[in-house]
Amino acid sequence: MRTKSGFFIISSNSVKKSHQAPIDVNEQIENLISLDLQIEDKDYAKIVLNRVSYYRIVKAYSITLKENGKYIEATTFENIVDLYLFDMELRHILFSLIEHIEVYLRAAITNYFSLKYGNFGYKDLSNYKKKNFQKSTLKELQRKIKRNKKSPFIHNFEKIMKAERFHSMLQ
Repeated sequence: MRTKSGFFIISSNSVKKSHQAPIDVNEQIENLISLDLQIEDKDYAKIVLNRVSYYRIVKAYSITLKENGKYIEATTFENIVDLYLFDMELRHILFSLIEHIEVYLRAAITNYFSLKYGNFGYKDLSNYKKKNFQKSTLKELQRKIKRNKKSPFIHNFEKIMKAERFHSMLQ
């Protein structure tokens, strides 16, 4: 179960407003060239900027490639795109691994807890050090079950089991 979190609200006063007018892709390319970024293939740059966007690729990935507001000598647009593609691939790999780790940890916790305290031991507050936290977690769990009563998983499970076992709650 995930922890509770608050909301981050941005008011119009808390965000600096940009006074720069939007510019088209050709102007973006000219702007990059004026900052000493080498662009070997302008057509490729147009395709990338139209698909990914100037701010996502240039602003995020060129921070370390600048000195005094200009690009470091020999920095190319293609270098920045390569950084972006590397980062994207790395994120895909990491998120895939995180999913496997999450499933493994859930299984390990479920197996340990269920064997030690039984299928319904998660409801017994004496099994926890932070009883108040667990009490509020159980209340939140009950609210979610009640809200999702009509979902096929909850409906069928309650029909068969008449109670929620720990391994299903963790999932």
